[in-house]
Amino acid sequence: MTIIKAQITHQVSTDQSYLDHQGIKNQIAENQIADNQIIDNQITEVVNQISYKQEITDRITTHQKTINLKEPSVNSGRKITKHQEQSTSVKMQRTEKKDKFL
Repeated sequence: MTIIKAQITHQVSTDQSYLDHQGIKNQIAENQIADNQIIDNQITEVVNQISYKQEITDRITTHQKTINLKEPSVNSGRKITKHQEQSTSVKMQRTEKKDKFL
C-alpha cells in the first residue's frame, strides 16, 4: 500500500511539474505573440509614414512640373533675368539724370 501511495504521489508530482512546464511554455508563447503584434504594428506605422512621405513627394514633383509648364523657358527670350532687370533699371536712371541736365 505504501508503494502504491508513493507511486500515486510521484505521478501527481510529475503531472504537476508537467502542467507547470506547459504553463510556462504557454506564457512564453503568449508573450512572443504579443511581442510580434507590437513589432507588426511598428512596421505598419513605419510603412504608412514612408507611403505618406512618398505621396507628398509625388505631389510636390507634380506641382513643380505644373509650375515649369506654366513658366516660359529661359531660351524662349520671353523671360527676363534679374540681371537684365537691374541693368535696364540702371540705364533708365542714367537717362533720367541726363534729361534733367538738358
